[in-house]
Amino acid sequence: MAKTSRCKYLFTEGDYAGKSCELKAERGDFCIWHTPNYECAKSCSNVNEFIEKRCIDKKTLEGFHFIKAILDTVKLKKAMLAKANFEKTQLREAELESAILKNASFIHTNLTGSNLEGTNLENANFSHSQCREVSFKNANLKNSNFRASMLHEANFEGANLENASFENADMENADLCNAVLNNA
Repeated sequence: MAKTSRCKYLFTEGDYAGKSCELKAERGDFCIWHTPNYECAKSCSNVNEFIEKRCIDKKTLEGFHFIKAILDTVKLKKAMLAKANFEKTQLREAELESAILKNASFIHTNLTGSNLEGTNLENANFSHSQCREVSFKNANLKNSNFRASMLHEANFEGANLENASFENADMENADLCNAVLNNA
């Protein structure tokens, strides 16, 4: 009987640091979620259900690639999503409150109406993203990039925006009350 090969992605964050991904390797040495530039939107069904269950089971989603996925209304409160790639993903009205999203990529992503309150988004990249009416209240956005993003009515109340970049961002009616803006 042939032995099933496991994904060789090595986690670096939280309780899973130093452990390998337990999912089946389907694309070379990696599972579909850890295959760079893999577009799960083309072949993955029930993505929301799968990742919400992992979140409920307190399993990490670190380094997962969600390129071009449709994740509208997904509920990932307190999820471990460090280094996740959401490039060109639909994340409208998603619930990501208190999640860990350090070094995550949201390039060209639509996050309209999403809740990222209290989320750790240090070094996250939101370049060219739609962030209308997103709540970043009390979020850690230190060193994050919002270059050319649409931030109409985004709520940054109490957020840490130290060294964040807003070059060419449209921040019409954004709330920056009590936000940390050192070098932003």
